[in-house]
Amino acid sequence: MTEPMRPLYLDVRGEPVLCFLHPAAGGTQPAVLFCPPFGREDAASYRSRREWAESLAAAGVPALRFDLPATGDSGGRIDTAERLDTWVQAVSVTARFLEAETERPRIAAIGIGLGGLLAVAALAEGAPLDDLVLWGVPASGRSLVRELTAFARIEADAIVAAGGPEPPAGSPEIAPGGFLLPTRVIDALRALDLTTVRPRADGRRVLLLGRDGIPPDDALRRMLESSGATVETVDGDGFGGMMTVLPEAARLPKAVTTLIGR
Repeated sequence: MTEPMRPLYLDVRGEPVLCFLHPAAGGTQPAVLFCPPFGREDAASYRSRREWAESLAAAGVPALRFDLPATGDSGGRIDTAERLDTWVQAVSVTARFLEAETERPRIAAIGIGLGGLLAVAALAEGAPLDDLVLWGVPASGRSLVRELTAFARIEADAIVAAGGPEPPAGSPEIAPGGFLLPTRVIDALRALDLTTVRPRADGRRVLLLGRDGIPPDDALRRMLESSGATVETVDGDGFGGMMTVLPEAARLPKAVTTLIGR
């Protein structure tokens, strides 16, 4: 019988981080840490990631979900100094908790969008992550900011076309989907380049998933392989149906979950 999900808070640099542990009976399979995307993708995929974690636990694989500091139901202000560093630290803290709590031999991270960037950065800083699944993850924060900026611009144009107000002139901040990214976070993300991070990845397995016909970032693949990881790349169909729709319409792509669970 599967144990019930357990909510808890972990402290990350003085900020409470909401986590949900999905326990599983003793076994030798890895434990899984879900590293979430940002903003609209986080909100849209929230229920699907919960379903995913529940299915893993039912199959004997414990899983942990969490809200990044200053997002969701975790504490903190999005505009505080070193926000990106705290996000990276949150991955390390949750991974260590999952390792200690489950006593499983390996910890695998499933990182989506921003969450994948943070997972690789955390691995480079010594986080106990053995395997990585990176879905829709660019090789740099600059690429992620460029994508979020384009989405925010399209969204703002649609609001204006519908009779809404013009966005503030000259503001460097963006709010894709209504989720604010302050200037200091944008600047920190633009400075994050995973091709220069070079984590120690010897003996680690990495699965790179594309996004509905958009292949995985080749620069990220090359960096991980040169760092010693065994890398596999696949399509990752179903990204849009889980990440870019209204939350009530999001669907967990069974082909991806089956692929990862093999």
